[in-house]
Amino acid sequence: MAVLPLVDTPAVMPSAPPLLSCLMVSRGRLVPARFAIDCYRRQSWPNRELVIVCGAPDSELPDFLATLRDPTIRYVTAAPGALGDLRNVSVEEARGTLLCQWDDDDLCHPQRLEFQYAQLVASGAASHFLSRLLMWWPEQRRLAISSSRRWEGSMLCRRFALGTYPPIARREDTHVVKDMRERGNRTAYTDQPLAYCYIVHGDNTSGARHLAKLFTKATETFRPDEYDEKLEQFAQIFPLHAYREALRQSGRAV
Repeated sequence: MAVLPLVDTPAVMPSAPPLLSCLMVSRGRLVPARFAIDCYRRQSWPNRELVIVCGAPDSELPDFLATLRDPTIRYVTAAPGALGDLRNVSVEEARGTLLCQWDDDDLCHPQRLEFQYAQLVASGAASHFLSRLLMWWPEQRRLAISSSRRWEGSMLCRRFALGTYPPIARREDTHVVKDMRERGNRTAYTDQPLAYCYIVHGDNTSGARHLAKLFTKATETFRPDEYDEKLEQFAQIFPLHAYREALRQSGRAV
């Protein structure tokens, strides 16, 4: 499997890179959110911000963010609401002309933003998605490459293209992507599964049955005897060992 290619920065990076807003809705738990935050901070795209929206009054994130002293990260306290409502708050708070969904429990390659921006520009589309993802289920020692589709969680789009999320708790991103396409906004997608790692950690929004189907439908599944070798390979890109240990220490399933 080819690794994520380096973007030819002199040819692709504009002289004044536009502000790219990464939008994270969080339940306020430090684990695993701190790993998604770290992935954001390691991004090669220079002009970016992370907007974290949380409706939990007992969130662990403000104290953690204070230790980072990162002026590109803004924490927004919101009234408790459905996931769709909170995503709308994140869009309202964003200052960028480009928006990227940044889930608080998944991991991203350091060049994800730069890579997707290059694909967006090359395609002339209003939005860009990854067509496959790396999937990891540490409790079951499973690694796989997902089925091929437009993965909503990987969305990077121009601000004008994004509509309003419906006020629902699940599949809100599926609805908003469908709306984008129905309004005539062109979408593009690229097959680069090592740009994004989707993780099953025991507290995902989707239920266990749906998550199991994702692995059943995978285009590439690594055998049990390959697991340790592949884990080490992918750990060169994503902080898999630290993530797994943090889940263990927090009492979550691993």
